[in-house]
Amino acid sequence: MKKCNILLFFILIFHQATYAYCQNIPRHIDPSSLEAENPNPVALFRLYSDIYHLISTSDYEQAMKILGSLEDLKAPDQTQLILSEYNELLRDVIDNLNITEISLFKAYSHLEWLRETEAADSLNEAAPRLYSANTSSITLESRSHTISNIFKSSPQVLLESQAELERFISNLEKRLLEGYERVEEISSAKNEGLSETTIQLDVDENNPWVGSAVIIYGSLYDDSGVALLGKDIIILINGKTEKIETDIHGNFQYKFITPYVYNNEIQIRATFWPGVEEIRTYSPTFRSIVLHPKFHKPSIEFYVPETVFPGVQYKIEGKIVHSGPSTALEVSIDVFDEIYQVSSNESGEFLFYLNVPESAVTGVNKIIFYVNPIGLIGHGTLSGSLLVEKLSLSVEVDSPLFLVSGQKISLSGTVFVHNKPLSLSEVNVSIGANAYSTKTGSNGRFTSTLPIEVMTPSKKLIYTITINPIEPWIEEQTVKSDFWVLNSLTIAFTLVTVGMIIKNRRKVDNGESQSEEDVISVMEEELSVKEGHPSLYSRALVVIGKLTGEMISQSQTVREFLEKIRPKLIQPLFRLFSELSLLYERWLYGGSKQRPNVEESQVIVERMEDEFE
Repeated sequence: MKKCNILLFFILIFHQATYAYCQNIPRHIDPSSLEAENPNPVALFRLYSDIYHLISTSDYEQAMKILGSLEDLKAPDQTQLILSEYNELLRDVIDNLNITEISLFKAYSHLEWLRETEAADSLNEAAPRLYSANTSSITLESRSHTISNIFKSSPQVLLESQAELERFISNLEKRLLEGYERVEEISSAKNEGLSETTIQLDVDENNPWVGSAVIIYGSLYDDSGVALLGKDIIILINGKTEKIETDIHGNFQYKFITPYVYNNEIQIRATFWPGVEEIRTYSPTFRSIVLHPKFHKPSIEFYVPETVFPGVQYKIEGKIVHSGPSTALEVSIDVFDEIYQVSSNESGEFLFYLNVPESAVTGVNKIIFYVNPIGLIGHGTLSGSLLVEKLSLSVEVDSPLFLVSGQKISLSGTVFVHNKPLSLSEVNVSIGANAYSTKTGSNGRFTSTLPIEVMTPSKKLIYTITINPIEPWIEEQTVKSDFWVLNSLTIAFTLVTVGMIIKNRRKVDNGESQSEEDVISVMEEELSVKEGHPSLYSRALVVIGKLTGEMISQSQTVREFLEKIRPKLIQPLFRLFSELSLLYERWLYGGSKQRPNVEESQVIVERMEDEFE
């Protein structure tokens, strides 16, 4: 007895430690952060998951608090009704499991003190509560699919939490049965010398179909074989108890309907407890039997494309195969965070159209099929994968090798997909701070024009072209490259410098000096640039350099160079060069409407060259 007291003390300590630990379980989401008018399904499902976890760790008080905080959620009428029923089922699970654990604790406490009768009473209190909690838990599983479909969110987090709850209930059932076995052992030890009783127990069908009627029959007699009539037999079936009285022949019979619970076994237990007036005459007795219910287990076949593309609709076909009767079944498909509900025909074939979201992540995505059980057909599940890809495009860009500053840059190109032009795609071109957007034409071509700022000195510019197709199944493409922009003043400076070098004596291969006319001819031939204002201004700088010996530097503006050479030029020539410089500045800095005609500059340069001659 002392050992029993010590064991009971440790049981009490362990129970308190478990309770303290459960009180400190962290929650993932604060219930007050959930919007009452429009609850986020992910946050709502996580809260339900937390409730299941708290139940599974025996923290019923905290689970009830979080469940109570969900009563303020508002939803349309039908959704509100379904959520209320779901919450009521959860409340039933919490209440019944709480009472079950209290009764089990009492039962095991009585067993430590060898009070088998009181222990049996506590176990009998726990049994129906556990049965009710288990029934509500099974209903919750099917309702999880319903609310997931309403909120269009995956039920996976709920199903995983419910699996944890089912394991917890299964452990309580084991404790309940172990308690009854302990009661039997104690009763047998205590009742030595009494008239032993025996229960004969059997069923008419050991492997019944779910939902079918089963008859339990048996008899009660003592060790001398005398039938005991008018005695109460307690039948326990999966937590539910029924009391039956033996007839004049000591026989009893009970008919029940096998529940639509798709488990592998149902345990049936028969118990005889002597009444107060017979407790010193007959010993209690127990007998158990296990049924293995049958149901058709469905398997799923489905056919999906090897590759799918965002924004495209696909036909998904499948078939439910089972050995049961032909009937239409409901199938839930969980893919891309959406729940599709479809029904099969009586042959088990089903079909639905999957719209791949435009935001679908490329790579492997999971698709899960659930068969919702009905009648003789149980539940089934199968998962597969969908490979999401995007088509790649190619871009051919036509760009200049170099440009003169002050001009406009024109970039053009063609966009292809599988060697076919791609039209109506957005094209974004950026060069430094400048940006331009356009679209590809029906032939896949695009052209963009951007102004290039005046730069000193010349430098390389990097441009970026980004193609954004309107088709979600084509991935965007970015192209980067570069070209040189030559500053117009740098070109002029280079021409004058080279001209002065040639003027100061250029030796030819035969060792003879070239004339001044030959120098100018060679210089113009070797350093020619495209016709236009930069070319004409460069020719004028050559003339000025020959007359004054001055060259424009990269750091000088046109006006500063004019002031520097004024004293060294005769008035008519200076006036012509000033007029040409003004035209050049207008071309360089003015807008398109202000730019002068190139013929004006051509006339001035020719007059300057005539004056020099």
